[in-house]
Amino acid sequence: MRKFVIAALVLLLFTGCFKKEPPKCSDNDTIVTVQDIFAQNIEKVMQPFYALMQTKVKKMDLNLPHKIVTIKDARPQSYDEHVKRRVCKATAKFDNGLSAQITYSVQLDEQDSSKFYVELQSDFMEPLLQESIMQSFLQQKRD
Repeated sequence: MRKFVIAALVLLLFTGCFKKEPPKCSDNDTIVTVQDIFAQNIEKVMQPFYALMQTKVKKMDLNLPHKIVTIKDARPQSYDEHVKRRVCKATAKFDNGLSAQITYSVQLDEQDSSKFYVELQSDFMEPLLQESIMQSFLQQKRD
């Protein structure tokens, strides 16, 4: 009986060693990757806003966000064991002082489990840009 218990414990330890999962929502590599994705893509997203505001409004300073300064309260929303994908929510604070709830996913590479992919959902962008533009407009009226 004693040998069976020891063998079962060893088996449990080994099954845990080979089971790979994507990084946690709050993992530093995940957070840095989310920040990088935002910084690399924000200029493409904002180009139409810059063009519109520069032509319609007299050179208004938009104070739009350019990077995520911090990500806090990162938490998992779901986990798909089959595809090794974790969906996360967090609060992002931007360099213009605004904050927004963001959603992102982190998933292991199918070929190389030491690599992972991060996808940042863009649903927070429209309200964030609207709030940034409104604050810029109100600030300009005060000045």
